[in-house]
Amino acid sequence: MADLFHDFLPGSGNNRTAFPLAVVQAGIGELWVPGSKRPAIVQLLTSTLEQRRSYFTKLIMATVRQAMIYRCGE
Repeated sequence: MADLFHDFLPGSGNNRTAFPLAVVQAGIGELWVPGSKRPAIVQLLTSTLEQRRSYFTKLIMATVRQAMIYRCGE
């Protein structure tokens, strides 16, 4: 699943659309680990399912919404 989401958004460097912003919008900003994007996504998905399962759908929805904005602006 991390491979699928990898190309959705940048990991950082964008003040409008990025994984850290989507994670904050989903209400689980504390689960985003800065660094290399793919390991950060793997950790994020794992931590969300293990620690904050009720936020998983919110995370997916926030990521998809951010990705739609990001892709339209490219």
